[in-house]
Amino acid sequence: MFVLFLAGLVALHSICVNADRSPFEMINNPYYNNRVNDPDQVLTYTDYRSLQSLVDERSYLHSQKYTCGNKKSPLFVSVAITQKMKLSSAYPTGTDFARTLFNGMGLGDAACDNGILLFVSIEDRVMVIQQGKGISTSILSDAERQRITDSMKPYFKANDYGGGLVTGTSQLVETLTSNLNRQYWSSFGYQSINYLLTGFVVALFFFLFSV
Repeated sequence: MFVLFLAGLVALHSICVNADRSPFEMINNPYYNNRVNDPDQVLTYTDYRSLQSLVDERSYLHSQKYTCGNKKSPLFVSVAITQKMKLSSAYPTGTDFARTLFNGMGLGDAACDNGILLFVSIEDRVMVIQQGKGISTSILSDAERQRITDSMKPYFKANDYGGGLVTGTSQLVETLTSNLNRQYWSSFGYQSINYLLTGFVVALFFFLFSV
């Protein structure tokens, strides 16, 4: 009797872990984490920790501020992976599913809408990078998103989902950091030119009126 009870528990766990999931079931689960969301426990501990180190608040990316109107806020990157999506009329495609999950997770600064979600569904063979409307193409372009998802495909073909996700996330973080730095130095350069021009005009003014 006890053996049957244990077998029932194992079967129940298997069903819970491998069941199709809606976006809301991916959020409302015991393993939910808004940085690395792995409800089906696909990732190894090592891969999970690697992903955490890339995207959590202690990462280098988090220290890079993204200009949003009159404020600066760090980009919020999250990773989510599931065995299989439970699609519906409300989210009939992988892109719709990822967008619904993205909105439900409430990533990033609400006013800036600067969250980014890298979503993967294994059995559906879906890879989506969903970004908030506050993130411009100068920070993450369509071509860069495609390059990142392409980098994960060889790993997924070899059933190394953790390795693929770590590689894709690493490239995503590297791309965002590089583009943020380029934006900062570009802005710094323009400011420097403005300061030099202003200083030149002031110096010229004093020179002309002192003669």
